Amino acid sequence: MHFLVKRAWLALAAVMAMTIAACGGGGSDEGAVAEAAWLKATLADFKGHGVYWNPAEPGTGFFFEAQGGLGVATFYLYEASGRPVWYSALGNFTAGTGSKYQFSGQLLRYAGGQAAASGVQKTPTSTVVGSVTVAFDGEKAQVSLPGRSFSAQKYYKTVTSIGSLSPSQPETGIYWNPAESGRGFTIEMGNGTVTAAVFHYAADGQPIWHLVSVPVGNNWFAVSGDFMAYAGGQAMTGTYRAPAATAEGKFGLEFKEQCLGKLAFPGMGQIAVRRFAFGSLPAGRECRTPPTIKFTPSDKVAAANQFTAVALTAPPTFAADLKVGGMAQSSFSFSASGNFAALNGLTVYAVVVDPHGLYTRDTPRVTLRSSPPGATVQLTAQPLARGDYRGWLDFYACLDPACSTQFAGSPFRVHYVLVVDDK
Repeated sequence: MHFLVKRAWLALAAVMAMTIAACGGGGSDEGAVAEAAWLKATLADFKGHGVYWNPAEPGTGFFFEAQGGLGVATFYLYEASGRPVWYSALGNFTAGTGSKYQFSGQLLRYAGGQAAASGVQKTPTSTVVGSVTVAFDGEKAQVSLPGRSFSAQKYYKTVTSIGSLSPSQPETGIYWNPAESGRGFTIEMGNGTVTAAVFHYAADGQPIWHLVSVPVGNNWFAVSGDFMAYAGGQAMTGTYRAPAATAEGKFGLEFKEQCLGKLAFPGMGQIAVRRFAFGSLPAGRECRTPPTIKFTPSDKVAAANQFTAVALTAPPTFAADLKVGGMAQSSFSFSASGNFAALNGLTVYAVVVDPHGLYTRDTPRVTLRSSPPGATVQLTAQPLARGDYRGWLDFYACLDPACSTQFAGSPFRVHYVLVVDDK
């Protein structure tokens, strides 16, 4: 039992006494919580990151993300000739009252950057097009561009709980490869579909954009979809025109973490991408999703014999969204049934394996109950650092110190999902 750092036993008939064996820690907070106060009215409360459009004018729109007191808005439109073009603005992002926020910045047109079919990085140049403002109110936005104003709304409904994201679901935001600066990607997932916009350049250096939309399940690792090119749509100052779409090969997406992934242009190898940091947040906080805290489960201790006279039932899975310093569930209720007389004169040995170190190593408190038959185990939880904790506790119930004879069903596995963040 090499993984059992500490073990104790309590000679009580038909009662389990639990001892914590911590295999690994909960990690450390990756940034001070001090910035949370001034971010409260901007990043922490703003849920409107993602794609916006006017449903009456499909084929154009913009992507917005805020990081602290700065925001980036990237518009995908068309030139008067019908050629696709994109513009981007970095500017101030401030909070109003309720769900209202304001963004303003200079709109830039970039040219001369890296083309899709090239593996050679090129640094683009920019030209100021004019000023842009966006007034957000919930999931609606009022946009003012040079020569044009329009109303827009979120394309996907907002995800309200970080814990609802699967470990392999990319976080909504702007991505890039630091070795290939000058082009970028926006990714958002909603309604079972992942949507990626690619803002890059044609072979002649002029800005172009492509869109990829792939239906996926909640848990996925690698998908590919049509690399769609659009042309003939609405210019910044023109009246609405419906664009034409053409598929130009397959574009691949692979994510095993929420803020790190790999993308592949048609006919090209994969490139690694990560969330793009443009605001004044501490390093790593551009990823709104708390970092995944490593989970290394221990090997199970095999039982040579099983004790079946008394049956135990494990507690259910538990989950929570917690603030930094919050604690995991500390009380666990086991139900029991069967021939309790078979335990007379025997010692029940019990161990809890806690790979994330959610609990201290103090000897837990066990409370017996006769109706319904069973026991409540009280563990001593400890404050948790920022992170996404996904794993399980293994409760062993044995009749000898080596756990060669275990209760049927031992170890009893209790899964958990704990998302610990600043808010």
